[in-house]
Amino acid sequence: MKKLFLCAAAVLAAVAVGGCWGRNPISAAAENKSIDVYLIGGQSNAVGYGYDDLAANGYTDARYSDGFENVLFYGNYETEKTCPADFVPVRKGLGKNWNNGTSGSGAELGVASMLGDTQGVHAVIKCAWGATFLAPDASASVSLSQGTWTPPSYRESHGLSGNMIGNMYARFLSTVRLGLEKLTAKGYAPVVKGMWWMQGEAEVTNSANANAYAELLSDLIDDLRADLTRISGSDLSGMPFVLGKIYRNPDPQYTQFAYIDTVRAAQQKVADEKFNVFPVDCTGLKQQDGWHFRASAQAWLGEQFVSAVLRGEGKRQVSFDGSNVSATGLGVKETGASVRVSFSPDRGYKLVRVFMREGEGEAREVALENGGYTFTMPDANVFFTAETEKLPLYRLTSYSVNDTAMGSVFPSAEAKNGWYEGESATLAVSPGAGFAIKSASINGESATYASAEKGVYYYRLPAGADVEFYVEFEAVLPQESSGSASETEGESASGGCSGFAAASWLLPVAFVSWLIVRKQKE
Repeated sequence: MKKLFLCAAAVLAAVAVGGCWGRNPISAAAENKSIDVYLIGGQSNAVGYGYDDLAANGYTDARYSDGFENVLFYGNYETEKTCPADFVPVRKGLGKNWNNGTSGSGAELGVASMLGDTQGVHAVIKCAWGATFLAPDASASVSLSQGTWTPPSYRESHGLSGNMIGNMYARFLSTVRLGLEKLTAKGYAPVVKGMWWMQGEAEVTNSANANAYAELLSDLIDDLRADLTRISGSDLSGMPFVLGKIYRNPDPQYTQFAYIDTVRAAQQKVADEKFNVFPVDCTGLKQQDGWHFRASAQAWLGEQFVSAVLRGEGKRQVSFDGSNVSATGLGVKETGASVRVSFSPDRGYKLVRVFMREGEGEAREVALENGGYTFTMPDANVFFTAETEKLPLYRLTSYSVNDTAMGSVFPSAEAKNGWYEGESATLAVSPGAGFAIKSASINGESATYASAEKGVYYYRLPAGADVEFYVEFEAVLPQESSGSASETEGESASGGCSGFAAASWLLPVAFVSWLIVRKQKE
């Protein structure tokens, strides 16, 4: 009963300290951990209509399909599917299907590309809708159904209200608030790092809207920083605001618009005048229809977004672009920190050369030491590339014996499937009872076994050519014994004494033990 009470007390103590056993494991793992949050807003190129061209442009990481487990995504945006009800890993296809039957992708891909190899967990919160205006244009159908991004300060100074003006702005704040609450409920402490703004195409058809864009954008940045400070509980008055300067493909097949340069100039003007506003020029990025950026371009834009945010914190990125090689030690680094990047070629490949580029500088070859390169992080992003060489695959073309009744040969898995330079492939040769190996040959040359264990002999196969293996067994005559088996076994067991003599010392001990037991009973 006492033991039962102690067990029950232990259970109650465990529940009191750790909470109920059904506790959400994500929440438990995330308790009190900071999580960096990146915001995305705007129109269609913020939504992500981008057709998938990732692999063709060097974005081959399997996580683009499988998901980046440490970069989470949540949002309220235009899509043919249902928006995620909770945070999910970033992967391709989280945008909107745009005329090709598959869902597009947005800048969240680049955020994951930049942060996927760093420590900790990160998050992206997106709110965007195609064709929506920053200007208070209430006549467009999308303005009537979704509203505009017109910020409160602009509406107040121009006496504007109603007609869904400013509804996208309010929806954005609501989405961010809900996303931060979800992260907090999981045990994270959210830290808003910055915002990506991809919008302005809607204003290029109207001179009044284009001419008002600088004022609209300036008010938007000020209002968002103030409202996000209130929502997050952190000072975001200087929150990095990274904007994409819009781009229209000049190909004659696409309609051109008179005021695109006006909007682009307004975007640059605001970036030049306001603190912590960084422009990213989209000119020349891959498009699918004259307006919308493909997935590879979206990934690049997301990378520029994160780079701009980190640059403001004195941090830079180390990345690697290459096939047939894996690299470790990548990710976000502090300027001046000691960094070591290690490289490992895939099976079947040889690492020939590694190149390093700092910022926009020229790439230079670096000498590896023990498979890695150590350097001091400069005040610029660092990019590594590598050259590899395909290695020949060597095979065991045949293996045979003079008589299968005398013994057997067993190839290792590497010997069966082929092996490369630097790998170990072996054959195990097992003579039968009464037989021994007379000789063995590899490609006609005499071969000696590398090791032996319990009557099995192991031959190591060389790299450099395919292999033909042959072994010849022979009968072994039985050896004469120097004494009878019973005599030998007797000496071994007793050390040369009879069994009785060896055990006779036990009798006095047994007698003494009997006396002690009897005395205790009396």
